[in-house]
Amino acid sequence: MSTAAQSNSLTPPLVALVAPFVAVVLFQAALAWVSLEVLSAARAYIAGEGLWTKGQKNAIYFLDLYNQSGDPQYYIQYRSAIAIPLSDRVARLALEKSPPDISAARNGFLGGANHTDDVDGLIWLFRYFRHIPYFDRSVSYWIASDSILDELLTLGESIRARIEHAPSSPDTDLAKTQIDDIDRRLTLLATAFSESLGEGSRALKEFLIAANFTVAFILIALTVWWSRHFLRQRHMFEEALRREKERAQIMLASLAEAVISTDPGGRVLYMNPAAERLVRIPTRQAAGLELSSLFSAEPQQSEHMAISGGSWSESPPSQLLVRADGTSVPVAMATTPLPTDGNGVCNVIVIRDTTKEQDFLNRLTWLASHDELTELPNRRQFEQMLSVAIAQLESGAKGHALMFFDLDQFKVVNDTCGHAAGDQLLRQMALMLRSQIRETDVLARLGGDEFVVLVLNCDVDIAARIAEKLRRSVEQLNFTWDSRQFKLSASIGLAYLLDRNATIQEALHAADVACYRAKESGRNRIQVNHATEC
Repeated sequence: MSTAAQSNSLTPPLVALVAPFVAVVLFQAALAWVSLEVLSAARAYIAGEGLWTKGQKNAIYFLDLYNQSGDPQYYIQYRSAIAIPLSDRVARLALEKSPPDISAARNGFLGGANHTDDVDGLIWLFRYFRHIPYFDRSVSYWIASDSILDELLTLGESIRARIEHAPSSPDTDLAKTQIDDIDRRLTLLATAFSESLGEGSRALKEFLIAANFTVAFILIALTVWWSRHFLRQRHMFEEALRREKERAQIMLASLAEAVISTDPGGRVLYMNPAAERLVRIPTRQAAGLELSSLFSAEPQQSEHMAISGGSWSESPPSQLLVRADGTSVPVAMATTPLPTDGNGVCNVIVIRDTTKEQDFLNRLTWLASHDELTELPNRRQFEQMLSVAIAQLESGAKGHALMFFDLDQFKVVNDTCGHAAGDQLLRQMALMLRSQIRETDVLARLGGDEFVVLVLNCDVDIAARIAEKLRRSVEQLNFTWDSRQFKLSASIGLAYLLDRNATIQEALHAADVACYRAKESGRNRIQVNHATEC
């Protein structure tokens, strides 16, 4: 065996052995990647919460200054600061759509002053971990801040309207109180958001530690398993080698086929018990003898016919093993050369006794031309015989009589007593008809209760007398089944054949038409089809 062939033969076991380790390593790599992505995204949300809180605080601060001083610059700074939490809200709402609006979410997070490299992580974590308990709780705090931000926006517009229309209005203290209340509530939600994310990060850290320890344990377990498996496999291999010769001897002895091995010179080295029985010589006597002294193999041309593609063809030839005592048996033989360490080639001959197969083929050949129930020729065989008989007709010579039988009471027997009774009636009918015709005449069953008789080389009068004899024989046949007796009769159609150019179909049709007319005329009678005489 070449090195390349050895490598190919070892590849499947190697893959099966390495696959669990590769799967564990890939799983650990995937786990590490997901962990890093989640931690990075969580860090981005914590950083974003800081930016959100800073924006909210700045908005509160500048709105308070604007409320106290009425300076428009403070209002502008207030609007710039509050745009950060509002942009984050736009991003969240875009991701909550179905399907999510990724472009709007990206623009929203960028508007919230988040770093460009963190935006993809913010979107990924929200989309795929939205309903994880820790993150879901954080998002609920975020959503709760929407209404408070709307209050802050409304309050800002209210303060602006008051300052623009009544700068000296005494509502400054009231607005101050409202600003402080909004600041307090937003601060509480921002703190809860941050704490929830922190708690989730800590839980994730604990999970990752446990997962990595688990994967490490699996790797250790696989290593131990692989080592034990390798040692056990090596031990089993050594044990198998030790017992291989013994098992081979037992297996050869138990084979139904004969196995004979020879040396490069054609002398017998070994024969299993089946070979001893086949050649009728024990191994101790055959050892060292030339194989040709034990038996010879001759080609045997099969006489059987087989069906191939709807037509009949001769079956393949077999071999005939002729023993030293002159007896023979059909066999199938195969020889396998085995190169030795020297220059010669040993042979292993496997011989299978095909006697049962030959018997089976004989049975198949018989069934191909006979009706199994009555053992009469079937339609195919009868048509071949009829074709030969028509071809043998000579002008001026006697013709052939073709008689078509149809049992008048067969359906009654079948319907009242069952198919077993009908089959028995057909068998008795076949025996009776066969006993009433000459050995040279042909009796066949075409199917059902239809029989046909071909009376060779007779004139019309003799054919009519034979038909009448057969009709009376059927009438006198008493059929009994389960203590019930049936009176039988047959309608017979007779066609007389003289023309060698007539076809099989024409002859059978003529007899069939005559039989039909006999049944139409009252049954239990003979009808001669004179119109078809050739």
